[in-house]
Amino acid sequence: MTQFDLNAALSEGVKKTHGFLEVSRSSSGIPIGIPVTVATGAENGPTLVVTAAVHGSEVIGTMIVSRFFKSLDPECLKGTCIGIPVMNMSAFEAESRMSALDQFNLGALFPGDPDGSISSRIAYKFWTQIARRTDCLVDLHGQDHFWQPTSSVVMGKPQPEGNIPPAIYQKCLQAARAFGVRHVWRTDHPRNIAEALINEKGVPAIRAEFGGVVDFRAIGKYVGLGVQGLTNVMKWMKMMEGSIVEPDFKTCVLDEDAMFSSLGGLWSTEAEVGDKVDAGTLVGTIADPFTGDVLQEIRAPFSGLVTMLWASPLIKPAALALGMGKPVEYI
Repeated sequence: MTQFDLNAALSEGVKKTHGFLEVSRSSSGIPIGIPVTVATGAENGPTLVVTAAVHGSEVIGTMIVSRFFKSLDPECLKGTCIGIPVMNMSAFEAESRMSALDQFNLGALFPGDPDGSISSRIAYKFWTQIARRTDCLVDLHGQDHFWQPTSSVVMGKPQPEGNIPPAIYQKCLQAARAFGVRHVWRTDHPRNIAEALINEKGVPAIRAEFGGVVDFRAIGKYVGLGVQGLTNVMKWMKMMEGSIVEPDFKTCVLDEDAMFSSLGGLWSTEAEVGDKVDAGTLVGTIADPFTGDVLQEIRAPFSGLVTMLWASPLIKPAALALGMGKPVEYI
């Protein structure tokens, strides 16, 4: 992929451009950086930034970005769309959540550091070269080897309960509704993730999660939903003509909580993501791999929806075994 000047790519008129923002070089001289696709429209307008594979094992976002940009016609676009199909290339190659170069979680390193670890330098390049330009960010995540999430949008809570200004919180909800998922998870966003920092600057930013199945042959369904979701967000931003494709359901806004394993062992559950469970319901067990004795029971801490499940028969200690959501409202 050709290294390019992003400023030049943004000023070259109505076209799609693929390039590479180099951050460093590996020991063998291989460029390390961020692959970028830019679509500049026929008219001036806002900028949408779409990112994927911040966690390299979550490949579904890459599939969505590549298909979305392949179908995008710059002649029908008002403004600019910037896509990053793989934010964390070394993790993507290793099919790992963490960088294969420094073992850091890129998603928790923003706004980055030009003199830090290689992952921190990648975060800094993204923050200074791309994130500052956006009028809306959609960060795509999804199922991997170990977790099954519901298809949802994740965002922070509004002030004073959280750190998102109320007006931006409402815009995030509008973007989530336009994207078209059944659930919105409200979480206590740490301030070192890109969405939280962008929200603080008065710009809507959401994280989309896709999942519910481990069988990769079923991923095509979610890729289609992701492409439709991004198209809807562009229509919501007035970047594209046409009406938003409205889902035939209300979106449930949930306050998200998580239960972790206290030890490792064999994981067993009969639950499915999206299930409604009552407080105290036994959702899963962890057993001794040698004796079969149950070592820990994972129970629902409140009545609500199962939003995420550990998806491997072998669970690690201190792993996120169960995500639960408590309904707040429907939008």
